[in-house]
Amino acid sequence: MADSTLPACRCGCGGTRLGSHGFADADGGGHAQRALLQRLRTDFGDPADAGSTAGCAVGSTAASTAGSGDAAEVVGRFLDWYDRNRGAGTADSWATVRQLVTWLDQRNGGGDHETAMRLMKLSEEVGETMQAYIGATGQNPRKGVTHTRTDVADELCDVIVTAMVALDRFTPDPQEHLAAKIQRIAERSRAQLDATAAEGAQSPR
Repeated sequence: MADSTLPACRCGCGGTRLGSHGFADADGGGHAQRALLQRLRTDFGDPADAGSTAGCAVGSTAASTAGSGDAAEVVGRFLDWYDRNRGAGTADSWATVRQLVTWLDQRNGGGDHETAMRLMKLSEEVGETMQAYIGATGQNPRKGVTHTRTDVADELCDVIVTAMVALDRFTPDPQEHLAAKIQRIAERSRAQLDATAAEGAQSPR
């Protein structure tokens, strides 16, 4: 029997959520992997579908680790991260970006000049990020501490959104282009990590 004092599991199995590290079935068995795949299917499409956004590195990794007891803790950590960051970089975010692009296109038109202005806006946001960081560290003794780390984080978010808007000028599908780029980065970093691990295993103790 599931413990009724714990939050109900969201996959509909009748079990309960165990703190921040996964779930328990009604009969007591763990199933964080199935919960993860259910969440991915609901929000991004089936990872087995090549056309779904779950075909990215996260979705592929989740699909490959589903059913592996050794991966339960990793999957649990991903679920924690996903709950905190739900919507970041997903279709909802890109819908907002498309609204911004439409608004700018209607207001400013197109052409090379507008493209250049959107790229220059990116440089402006990077400058504001550095200004916030200088303020957060109190680098200027005359001004002292004028910003917080949250201010720096907010400015970094402005950099990301501005880059997403500018990306629209250079590719017909910016969302897919970014996903493909991240996939390549993930594959490259995995290869580098594997190579480092192999070198460590071969090093004399």
